[in-house]
Amino acid sequence: MGLQRVQLLAATALAACVTAPVGNASTELRPPVTWLKGEGNFTKAHRSPESLESIVVHVTEGAFWGSVQWLKNPRAHASSHFIVSRGGKIIQLVHVSDIAWHAGNWNVNRRSVGIEHEGFTYGPAGFTDAQYGVRLSVVTRLRPGPLAGIVPWRAKTTGGVRSVEFVLDGRVVWTDRRAPFTFAGGHGLNTTRLGNGAHVLELRAYGDGTRHDVTSRTVVVDNRAFRLTTAGAREWTRVRGTVRLRVHAWGAEAKRVV
Repeated sequence: MGLQRVQLLAATALAACVTAPVGNASTELRPPVTWLKGEGNFTKAHRSPESLESIVVHVTEGAFWGSVQWLKNPRAHASSHFIVSRGGKIIQLVHVSDIAWHAGNWNVNRRSVGIEHEGFTYGPAGFTDAQYGVRLSVVTRLRPGPLAGIVPWRAKTTGGVRSVEFVLDGRVVWTDRRAPFTFAGGHGLNTTRLGNGAHVLELRAYGDGTRHDVTSRTVVVDNRAFRLTTAGAREWTRVRGTVRLRVHAWGAEAKRVV
């Protein structure tokens, strides 16, 4: 029997599992994407961002517009989500929520995004700086954003999983023995108790006393500093009687103001 599977879900911020470095990408590296949707050579689906695990990089082995026309053609029995020209133009053929036929492997296709690059695998010129730049742009658009406040953290499992351990930065912080497997009984992960920066979330699924699957993902926590502002009275103003003040909490979510 095959291994049971477990998938890590933590709000919408844990979207595609992107391994390419994105750093502080400049807004100049966000050129427009042109839609030229193909028909009949992809699988319509409703993939959530959390279901995406990888980005697969391809080479067209031909000219840009010829490759675009071919991958739009149902007779090709192949497609890709994006095609990047040597000059940096981006064409999108398949919506990211749908499954493009790009990897030659169904399991890879259904969990990935395919990006074709104009060129030849063994061409002496390689990829252009423009191609590297716009690929970074595409990856940046797909990457997960930072986590802040309280976010849901749950495991999506298939077959035979009896318990799931929730691991934060190498330490088990919660164990759930009943499906649906959620952290802290569904109350979510309070990221305000973590330092800003990178953290590793990991799930360990068990069945019949053995570990069946492990998945992990690095996330970035970015909570603004907590502060209060008031309105209704200026500093050093003389007042009498009852003064009504309006208080606004900034940064991490405040449960109540006393």
